Amino acid sequence: MLNISIYHKIKNINKTKINYIINIVIMLTIYNISNDYLNIVIEQNIDNPGIFNFLFYILNNYFINAHLTPICILILAYKINKDLKFETYYMYRFNNKVNWFYENIKIIGVKVGLFLINMIVITLIIAIINIIFNPLWSEMIGIKTKYIEFFKDYNYIYILTLKIILKFLYLFTLSVIFISTSSLIKMYDVGILITLIINFINISLFLNPPEILRRFLFLNNVLMSDGTFIIKYYISAIYWILILVFIIDITSKLIKEIDY
Repeated sequence: MLNISIYHKIKNINKTKINYIINIVIMLTIYNISNDYLNIVIEQNIDNPGIFNFLFYILNNYFINAHLTPICILILAYKINKDLKFETYYMYRFNNKVNWFYENIKIIGVKVGLFLINMIVITLIIAIINIIFNPLWSEMIGIKTKYIEFFKDYNYIYILTLKIILKFLYLFTLSVIFISTSSLIKMYDVGILITLIINFINISLFLNPPEILRRFLFLNNVLMSDGTFIIKYYISAIYWILILVFIIDITSKLIKEIDY
């Protein structure tokens, strides 16, 4: 009965004011980027650009990956955790802290998935409204980027699926970091601050990285920037999974020792 109550919370989150505000911010940002994209299309005299080219362009955009979506998903994770306070009390009272932590992880995972689906839908709608697209994928690929070559060798659905998986794992990892730190220090505000600092450090290093650190940075494992070695992106997926397993395992062990 308790689980049903918790999952009911996530449905309510989708109807809250903060969720609507985030959707509006995402919509305005993507619309603005679509104008820049349209200018590139016009400058390069590209005929009939494909709708899925634009979707990849948005999903792989630096600003959206480094700043917009991490902040949005952390705000939603913060809101969900604050709303779960009542259920949290009962979880701890019945000495079930680890199950409560796992439940939180599952809820955030669902929310990240819904967030990504929502973002993709918004992107496709804006693409249709703001730019004349063909409904599939055009030969115009990798404009103003380095990711041209692997689109010539791989199906666009395959590339987009891989891109969406990496983005999901990235946002899910940030959310899990927030949940873990908040659970261990028992302060949501500090937890979200620590997560933002970790992400900021990764962004700073990504912009001017020591070569030895580059492959271990968050953005390097979510942005697709080189089509020469497609195996790199499978390695990135493993990278995210290992981080998630490590954080969840360590937190589940430490949380047993904390007195709530």
